[in-house]
Amino acid sequence: MFKCKPLAAAIIAILATQAHAQDNSAEQNQNGADNIVEVTQTGGQDNISYQAQTGASNDGMVTQTQATMSDAVQTQTGDLNRADIVQTSTVQSEAIQLQSGDNHDASIVQSDSTGATARQYQAGSFNTAYTEQTAADLSTAVIDQDGSDNFAESIQSNTELSVSEQRQIGNDNVSLVWQENGARNDGVVNQEGNGNDATVYQMDVSDSVADIDQQGDMQVASVTQEGAEHSAEIRSNGLQNEAYIDQSGSLQTASIYQDGTANSADIFQVGDSNTASTEQTGNNNYAIVDQDGSMMTASLQQNGQFNEAYVTQEGTDQLIDFAQDGSDNLLTANQSGNGNELTGSSYGDNNRVDVLQGGDLNVADIQQIYGSDNEVSLTQAGQDNMATVIQGGVGNQAMLMQSGMGDTAMVSQMGSGNMATVTQQ
Repeated sequence: MFKCKPLAAAIIAILATQAHAQDNSAEQNQNGADNIVEVTQTGGQDNISYQAQTGASNDGMVTQTQATMSDAVQTQTGDLNRADIVQTSTVQSEAIQLQSGDNHDASIVQSDSTGATARQYQAGSFNTAYTEQTAADLSTAVIDQDGSDNFAESIQSNTELSVSEQRQIGNDNVSLVWQENGARNDGVVNQEGNGNDATVYQMDVSDSVADIDQQGDMQVASVTQEGAEHSAEIRSNGLQNEAYIDQSGSLQTASIYQDGTANSADIFQVGDSNTASTEQTGNNNYAIVDQDGSMMTASLQQNGQFNEAYVTQEGTDQLIDFAQDGSDNLLTANQSGNGNELTGSSYGDNNRVDVLQGGDLNVADIQQIYGSDNEVSLTQAGQDNMATVIQGGVGNQAMLMQSGMGDTAMVSQMGSGNMATVTQQ
């Protein structure tokens, strides 16, 4: 019985592998000390692998299995960097990793994808970047890091024509974009500063856009989308701001703008064609918008500090547009029914507005034009009611209740300690 010697067996194995791999190309360039580079090309055809290392103790690996016309490129300039690319059953896909600096960690895994592109750029030290593309036809993922100890991850699974872009400048930033079971989605994160955290989840969604921009330090932002044709935008400038957007249904639009310290804003949208926006300038402001229905609009503006706004909308075609300017102002607004409107503002400190609108086509305008400790409580139940309140001064109170049809009420208070009560049934 014939037995192969170990060396002969190894040569036969290599020749057998080469027989299954057609027109693949591999090039490795090393300049420095103690660098390690490895490439494995099994099956497939017309694939290209290129790796270049300059420095010391770098580690690079490319594995291409049953891939076709796919490219893998890695360059490492510096010391103690690690990079690996795995392409399995890909067609005309591209993976590029460029590392400059020391102690970076980068990984790209592509499988069962046609026309997928993944690019990761790292400068500085101790940055980590991961991209995973599975059945992500014609999708693109880009991670760009400049600084130290940043972490970014992109996951694209069962999607097509989707884009994930993450850019980090600074230190200790964390970012994640996860796109799964959808198509034509864009998830974008830009972080400039230190210690920021941003996440984008686009699950079972199509034709949607999520855009997060953080300028400053220790800020948190998150967007979650499910359904179709959503738009979400978060802009946070300053320190320790928090922003959250959650959208399901279709055709939702939401935006959050923050400039200051320790502001917080939440927007929740369920249904169709709703629009919500919050703008916060100052410190320690808090706003929440909860929409469940269709064709509703909510707009909140907060300027100052420690202002709070709580808005809930249910039904169809509701409108809220309210501004707070000062300190410790409070808005609580609840709309149900159809076609109700609330507009107004609170200027000053420690003013209170509490509005409950049920029924249809009710309208309210509340203006606290100056002063402090003023209060308005309004309840509208019925149809086509209208209420107007104007307050200026200190410690004024207005209580209104409308439960009929077509009623009109007007209250104007200037001075201090005034009290007005209106009941229409």
